[in-house]
Amino acid sequence: MIKEAFKNSFQTIKKDKSRFTTLVVIQLLFLFTISIAAFFTIVPAIEEGKEGMAVYDQIAIQNQEQPQLQQEDAAKIYRSFQNMLTYLKRGGIAIALAFIFINGFAWLIAQSMIRKISLKSYINIVIISTLTTLIIQQLIASYLKSALTGITDQQYLPTGVSIAVIAIISFFSYTGFATTHHNIGQLPKKMLSLIINQGHLLVLFFLINLILLTIPLYFFMSTVEGYLAVPLIAIFIALGVSAYTKVLWLSAIKS
Repeated sequence: MIKEAFKNSFQTIKKDKSRFTTLVVIQLLFLFTISIAAFFTIVPAIEEGKEGMAVYDQIAIQNQEQPQLQQEDAAKIYRSFQNMLTYLKRGGIAIALAFIFINGFAWLIAQSMIRKISLKSYINIVIISTLTTLIIQQLIASYLKSALTGITDQQYLPTGVSIAVIAIISFFSYTGFATTHHNIGQLPKKMLSLIINQGHLLVLFFLINLILLTIPLYFFMSTVEGYLAVPLIAIFIALGVSAYTKVLWLSAIKS
């Protein structure tokens, strides 16, 4: 089964190199879009957080010797916190839109290499991507809110459990992407049928995809402070692997 899926995926790419190239370009556009969004939102949010923490540290050093100054600095901390949340919200929206429409279109191109597609397929992909994004963003937002506000009596999922939950949600969305050629009303039934009949194989190929994606990303993170050419090579490898894992996943399910 594994050998056949890999063989079929490579044969599919060989038969339709131009479409696979288009898929890689779309993945590049997706990466570029979220990078720009992160630069203009996530980076300023981090700076606002650092500024707020700097004022907080100053208050700790002063230790109530200047009450009036503490009140002014508390206002600065509040403004920094609000600005940081605003930037994070904007970044979340921008990244979500890129994931839904650009990454969704990448899935559509990958599907077109496996089977005939239609507008219905893209609409279903957008719906699945939107649901996935909303759930994951809600988890992340809840976790960040609890962590940033320092609420200790509020119950929220530990980091490890949160990552596991996101992985499970991603698994279901991946399964959904493989069934989008059906009518929207049939998707839950088709997904459930796939999981029941081929659940062990789906989990196996999902883990294979994660490993294939993790290797170039780890290579990038471990070389980001070295020569510029090395992390750039890792990025392009990651783009190719990201495109390939979509074809592999769809080929495995079709097999």
